[in-house]
Amino acid sequence: MWPAFDFHLLLASVTGIYCLLVWFIWQKSQNLAFPLGFFFLYYWSLSGAWDLVSNLAGARSGKRYHYLFDKLFPVELNGDYFLTLVYYSIFLILTAFTVYLVLSLDSKKFKTEMAAPRFFHVSHFRLILGSLICLGISLYLVKDQLLQAMLMNVSGYKVTAQGEHTSGLFRLHQSFNNLMVIPPAIGIPAMVSGDSGRFLRGSKGIRPLAGYSVLIFILLVYAMVMGNKHELFTGMVSGVVLYLVNLPRPRLQWFAGISALAFLGT
Repeated sequence: MWPAFDFHLLLASVTGIYCLLVWFIWQKSQNLAFPLGFFFLYYWSLSGAWDLVSNLAGARSGKRYHYLFDKLFPVELNGDYFLTLVYYSIFLILTAFTVYLVLSLDSKKFKTEMAAPRFFHVSHFRLILGSLICLGISLYLVKDQLLQAMLMNVSGYKVTAQGEHTSGLFRLHQSFNNLMVIPPAIGIPAMVSGDSGRFLRGSKGIRPLAGYSVLIFILLVYAMVMGNKHELFTGMVSGVVLYLVNLPRPRLQWFAGISALAFLGT
């Protein structure tokens, strides 16, 4: 068993270098989408290693995940896990450095294109209809398993994602599950941006607002019944990033409000 100090030293060093590169990227781009995207990249790669290393070294974080070791594979503070963290670290640093290098070589062109690019005017009706069609197809593909889950009083995921149900139709259902969150992730930022959007613009008013509110409620209920809400989280992240990129000066109150509601829903 390797000393935990080596792992913490690696994590601290990589985190410091990574944050410095993200800061340089922010200075070059002046766009919040970049630091937000790099935050989630770190969150889904190295952030969990801090708790894991501390727990394996004897500390107690209160998080219960050790049962997964028997179902997946054991994790120990050894050379294999250290090498895994090294690979993750190389990926993060190279990704951030590449983005910084591209912005440095062509920063003037980037800022010019961001200032006055072409834009598209979206149709809220078509986006909402497209999302509902994807949801309907997804529901149709698993309706029998979902009915079985309701009779058994368990989540839809417990039935649909097990053994004999993980067929080609189930994978198709998963694809439509992912597709159904894309339209609102596009339409809501376009609606909030109005005529000020760089890339996407959409009409404002009570009708599109009511339409997206009803759509989000339906998607949330469906996700809760299925017991799987990562699609909504993915859609939320995509929508927030698109909003930050689409507006020359994002309204922080909209950003904070939408983000808070989205996190509560997911």
